[in-house]
Amino acid sequence: MKAVIIRETGGVDKLLYEEVETPTPGAGEVVVRLRAAGVNHLDHDIREGIAGFSTPVPHVPGVEGAGEVAEIGDGVTNVKVGDRVSISIIAPCGTCRLCCTGRDDLCESPSGALGIAMWSTYAEYVRCFAS
Repeated sequence: MKAVIIRETGGVDKLLYEEVETPTPGAGEVVVRLRAAGVNHLDHDIREGIAGFSTPVPHVPGVEGAGEVAEIGDGVTNVKVGDRVSISIIAPCGTCRLCCTGRDDLCESPSGALGIAMWSTYAEYVRCFAS
């Protein structure tokens, strides 16, 4: 698949358009075929190396996106192939008081962060949490 990838921090010249391996889902994950990706200040800060935390390179940025589920991993029951979905930056824990009251966007104990530690939405496909 094609993706925008960062192999080192710096200016816009560090954004490379390359062929990379298409992801496969793990347990509790899906692969989404992206139709849209947002541009967020965090993407800029990560690329410049000024985000205040370290992101491993090579890295595919992006923290927002939407598309269709292309593949599902083991244990995924809440979506099916072909479903249209939006992509969240965090993987909510599902058990904290905010998750239990429908505010998983404010999860107190997220188990991961898409676009920061995981490759994300500046690609044709993205592997993400099904929740």
